[in-house]
Amino acid sequence: MLEETPCKANGNTPKVRRDSTSGHRPGAIPGAAMNNRRLTEKDLMQVAKRLGKEWQEVGILHLGLEWSRLEQIQEENPGNAVLWNFEMLREWWRREKHAAAVSQLRSCLKHAQVDPEILDFLRSLQGN
Repeated sequence: MLEETPCKANGNTPKVRRDSTSGHRPGAIPGAAMNNRRLTEKDLMQVAKRLGKEWQEVGILHLGLEWSRLEQIQEENPGNAVLWNFEMLREWWRREKHAAAVSQLRSCLKHAQVDPEILDFLRSLQGN
């Protein structure tokens, strides 16, 4: 049986679908998290370039950011959608600190309406 918890938003637990009987994410290999690396700003920029008009929905619903912060990002970077996306991802990255790993972002975006290339890119960073 699969259960879903909200993504880490303002200190809440990460949004990860888990099998309630084993406690593991579907398709996860036990111990694989040890091979998961922390995201870099370069990684975030690669994701930002692939995000589209849905960036605010992604930020609020899937990364747990506040609408006011997204508006501030837009005002600070007028007319530059890639920078809006990048700053939104970087805001999440800063908040998550050491938990801002490739698998964490991939888990957050898994159910978002994003370009499948984003999930493929994140998967490639994990080496699977």
